[in-house]
Amino acid sequence: MGVKSAERAMKESLSSALGHNPTYREEEVGNERVQFRAEWAKLIREESGRYTEPLGDDAHCQAILRISKALSDNFGNILLGGQLRFGTSQKAFNLYLKYVWQLESRTVPPPHCPVDRVMLELVGVRAAWTQCNSVAEYMTWIHRLRAKAHPLPLAMWEDKVWFDEWRKSNG
Repeated sequence: MGVKSAERAMKESLSSALGHNPTYREEEVGNERVQFRAEWAKLIREESGRYTEPLGDDAHCQAILRISKALSDNFGNILLGGQLRFGTSQKAFNLYLKYVWQLESRTVPPPHCPVDRVMLELVGVRAAWTQCNSVAEYMTWIHRLRAKAHPLPLAMWEDKVWFDEWRKSNG
């Protein structure tokens, strides 16, 4: 709602992944966080360019891992635990793919949806996406979400669920 440009999509994606999610090690001294977010946006844009045709789970998870690893390698000194967790990375990347899919009216939906507390609660998972650092754990969530979404593709189902929830909250 209200996202009408790729620039805004990126800002919302990063904000959603970082909000209520302790990610940084300590107070910022210079502009490290600005640099971190700029590099994160660059990596997300680069990876999203590969999504012109359907990609499988392995390829998608590898993209998320590449983003996490590059940021951990270059900005580990400002990140809690020295790394960008997989769960945080997937949230930003999946949300950006969702926005771009909608903005550009792409016919191929993203392979996954943004996994967050709301989605996990819908399938009875009591875990924190913000703490996830395991592809295996993440994929168990995706399988459960797909089972719930059937027969719709996961991204289409999540979009409908999110919109229905938004409509209830906003009258």
